[in-house]
Amino acid sequence: MSECSVESGWGDEPPLLEPELTPDELAHWRELEREFAREALVDGRAWEFDSASGEALSLRLHALNDRAAVTDADDRLLLAGLRGLQRAKAALAAQELELVAELTARRAPVTDRVPELALRAVADEIAVETGMSRYAATKLQDTSCRLIDRFPATLDALAIGVVDARKAETIADGLTNVRNESVRRRLEAAAIEAASGVTVPGLRELLKGWVLAAEPEVAEERALEARASRRVVFTPVNGDMVELWALLPAEDGLRVRAVLEQTAAQVKDSRTADQRRADVLVDLLTGETTGVQPKTRLMITVPFNVLAGDSEQPAHLDGYGPATALLARRLAADAVESGTFQCAVVDGEHGTLLGLGKSTRTAKYVASAALKDHVQVRDRYCRFPGCRTRASACDFDHRTAHSAGGATCACNGQSLCGHHHRVKHETGWTVRHEDAATLVWRTPGGTQVPDRPARLTPSAPPF
Repeated sequence: MSECSVESGWGDEPPLLEPELTPDELAHWRELEREFAREALVDGRAWEFDSASGEALSLRLHALNDRAAVTDADDRLLLAGLRGLQRAKAALAAQELELVAELTARRAPVTDRVPELALRAVADEIAVETGMSRYAATKLQDTSCRLIDRFPATLDALAIGVVDARKAETIADGLTNVRNESVRRRLEAAAIEAASGVTVPGLRELLKGWVLAAEPEVAEERALEARASRRVVFTPVNGDMVELWALLPAEDGLRVRAVLEQTAAQVKDSRTADQRRADVLVDLLTGETTGVQPKTRLMITVPFNVLAGDSEQPAHLDGYGPATALLARRLAADAVESGTFQCAVVDGEHGTLLGLGKSTRTAKYVASAALKDHVQVRDRYCRFPGCRTRASACDFDHRTAHSAGGATCACNGQSLCGHHHRVKHETGWTVRHEDAATLVWRTPGGTQVPDRPARLTPSAPPF
């Protein structure tokens, strides 16, 4: 690990300390801060923070912790307060990382002599001083050095609340292995811009696709190296139990999961789903018969030009995420030979589904299996903003109700998980269709949130 070098922002002056306030002075400050919070939030202005002193920040946050200020506020003010607090948490997280990096640089300048021991001793000191676990302190130390040394733009974005701490760490994790520094910087800038519009899992998947597209040869090289590390590990745990852990190629792991889930689902008794899957695993591996013949059909979504060998654009393996073109071609061939994998072919430029070669429209209310397949592949996830429930686990929802003349077809169907299906019909949320693909959801508070369909194959980096 390279030495962490950080500008503290304090210059030659020590950090300002919180002054000792009399009860009357403190009450006066709190009243001023309550007024500040109400006025600033109502006007929609961003909160401002003094990075050198915790006093102003703590008082401003206290304004919203005051029960009277909270109960007197309307919904719009409360939601604005939540947004402000998210920015405050991000700013504090950035300051925490800078302090950890500065302490690490002072205590453990990297040399050829036991640098790892020196670094971890600093983590021990942080853990003792703050009360956090050694693991948490070590993780915080690693994140701080990585962001400051390799991802300063992400740290800057965290400091002003453009990204939160989890998204900042996701950007660093997702781009760490990019070899070309110029490409990494450009991907970092694009990720910061995209981060506000996606969840953490969505950002992780987006970055994975970008990295595969930006350095396909490196991605395939790493995939081959990773395949060689496949293994099974047995670890004794308490309670007369053993933990069985396996690292498998993606396609093998998905086949195993499909067998376990489909076999367990056909056994109905008092056991939980987890217990049934565990027992099925033992039965299968020890040769016990289950009496069930599961069908392990899995989906690989591939751009047409990848199948033709004219592109190394990433594909999407359902249940796993972005995958290399090398794996996509191998599984597409398997789809023809064995039928284990179903291949969905999409337009390489726009990522839209070209079709599964099946008739899907029906006059009935209940969607056919072919129609469900089509809509699930097209939507990939629940169509509620930010929901990552896989479409295969969702309900088929009619955009225009069947009772109102809506057809049971792909253009009038969408995937909604059970929860958000009920939210649509039973709460103050409403949804309209801006065009054939885009949904616009309206919160009970009046905020309109668009949800656009998932791109079926990973997008190319935006540069």
